[in-house]
Amino acid sequence: MFRPAAMQKVGVIISSDHCDRVVDRLHTFSNCEIVDISDKIKSGPLKALLVKNELKEEGPEISRNLLRARRILDLFNSAKPKKEKSIIAQFIGVEDKKRVVVTEKELKEKVKNATRLLDAIEEKTKPLEAQMEEIDDRINDLRSNLELLETLALDIDLEFLREGKYTKTFIGFVEKPSLLREEMHKHIKHGYFVHTTAKEERTFAVVVILKEDIREFEKVMRIARFSHIDIPDMKGKPSHLIEHIKKEIKQLEEKRKEVIGKILRIAKRYEQELDVLYDVLELEVERSEIRTWFGRTHYTTYIEAWVPSKKYKAFEHLIMKETDGQAVIRKLKPDEGEEPPVLLDNPKPLKPFEMLTNMYAPPKYGEIDPTPMLAPMFLIYFGLMLTDTVYGIILSALGLLLYLKTKGTIRDLAYILTWAGLFTIIFGVLTGGYLGTVGVMAYNALTGSNVDTLAFNLFGQTLDPIKNPILILEAALVVGALHLTVGLMIGAFELIRKGNLKQALLDKFSFLFLMYGAVVYAMTPFQNLGMLMMLLALALFIYNEKALGMMNVTGMLGDVLSYSRLLALALATGGIALTVNILTQIVWDLPYIGILIGIIVFIAGHTFNFVMNALGSFIHSLRLHYVEFFSKFYESGGELFSPFSIKTKHVVIK
Repeated sequence: MFRPAAMQKVGVIISSDHCDRVVDRLHTFSNCEIVDISDKIKSGPLKALLVKNELKEEGPEISRNLLRARRILDLFNSAKPKKEKSIIAQFIGVEDKKRVVVTEKELKEKVKNATRLLDAIEEKTKPLEAQMEEIDDRINDLRSNLELLETLALDIDLEFLREGKYTKTFIGFVEKPSLLREEMHKHIKHGYFVHTTAKEERTFAVVVILKEDIREFEKVMRIARFSHIDIPDMKGKPSHLIEHIKKEIKQLEEKRKEVIGKILRIAKRYEQELDVLYDVLELEVERSEIRTWFGRTHYTTYIEAWVPSKKYKAFEHLIMKETDGQAVIRKLKPDEGEEPPVLLDNPKPLKPFEMLTNMYAPPKYGEIDPTPMLAPMFLIYFGLMLTDTVYGIILSALGLLLYLKTKGTIRDLAYILTWAGLFTIIFGVLTGGYLGTVGVMAYNALTGSNVDTLAFNLFGQTLDPIKNPILILEAALVVGALHLTVGLMIGAFELIRKGNLKQALLDKFSFLFLMYGAVVYAMTPFQNLGMLMMLLALALFIYNEKALGMMNVTGMLGDVLSYSRLLALALATGGIALTVNILTQIVWDLPYIGILIGIIVFIAGHTFNFVMNALGSFIHSLRLHYVEFFSKFYESGGELFSPFSIKTKHVVIK
């Protein structure tokens, strides 16, 4: 917490006989990042000691079987009727298939029997796949011919349009038919015939010329922008051919449905088994390929990896157990210029908020992890900006629903939204926001009162942002100043920790002197002290950056004022909600359809307000952290820890 987890680089020497067992267990261990030492073996310090490890002997066969399984699954998916998913459903990626539990022993058996299973399935699917391809190719050809015939709109046998002994026929699109006629009169001396017809804002031309004039006509084609098209090799008039083609397409589509039915019956029998096999083969390919990152001698295998320090003992125990104690494990120092990977190490309730930190950029190894500070302040800012109890309830309900139905990053986002909704409820109650003025109207109707706000009072002042915006603005600026103070203090502490006291004074404390000097000068009787603090800050700015240092004054003022967006978003939420309610009241009394239109306006308006201001609250809460807060101390640029771990869709390795 507050810093990434400590990492330890390790070097491991094992007997090559134990390599498979070690790789399998490291895969399920999921707490070490394997280092690719290929370059060090090829031209580095390990060149004289090791050679690059190779794929498992059965690796190529496993890869081929993986491709075969993918092809069969693609065939099954192509045969299924397309189900239209909503944008939200596609975004959240809800899984509708249950995972199958597989032991390591069963995994190996499935890999061993993969070829036999795939042979059995392909024996059934390959003829159907070939038949499908043949039908699809024929349908595509027929549709292409159909489109061309419908475009031609000629009542003439196509046989007459073919190349003759002395003549050649050109059919195509022409941009300027009049220019085509004119140029042909100029350049084509012998007899010709031109037929033009317009359809769908395009002009088609049929030109018959003597073969000896082809070269001259090619010049005319370029001038008149004539695009030649090939006509189908058919006999008969287009109108008759069109009917025949439509009939054949219909027959082929019926035949295609029969083939699809056969494929779906095979899919019903084998798809789940094949899904599991695909995951299993993919795992084996990963395990086979990771071996090429190792080095080896005739009898031994050498592995380098990064392991979280708190997992080192477990890693060591795993290696020794899988090698029967026949292993050498050494802690290593990072290579020159090598940075340890970054593993954010926060308590479980804060884990999902790490995605917000990583959206900006992971911290450097050993630097401050801002997640514990980002999480509470993000939620507070979000709640302050959205400030509507009903919107908060809706947001928490949606977030909880997503949380229960999704996994991974979307689940983390759902967790954040659930908490953001709860904080919105809290600030909605404090500021009296219940779908704008709906809460006030409902309260007055139920109690017979005549209150104009349900907001709480603080020191005799209402917390309603619309009725008392100055109080909310003052609170926002105070919160902003305190937030910036924390960032500057952390930045100063980090510089001092690294032995750079001078830079801490010039870059961090100078801003604190300026900000709090202004506060002391404006809000206390100690104006001389406040002025002295501000002058000291200006002196430090000028010393550090000369005349440009004066820009820091407006920079700090801009940072503090940036927190006024807390009021702006709160006013936007309440103002739009109030507008929606007024519009609803206006149309409500219209005769006949007033109530219906009023309901539509009310629901649509509040939905729009909820979506837009929830999105705005999310973005601006992040902006206050990314731009104002992080800039005071945060050093990003680390590479996230990427453990060698199992990632499957259909199986769980037990």
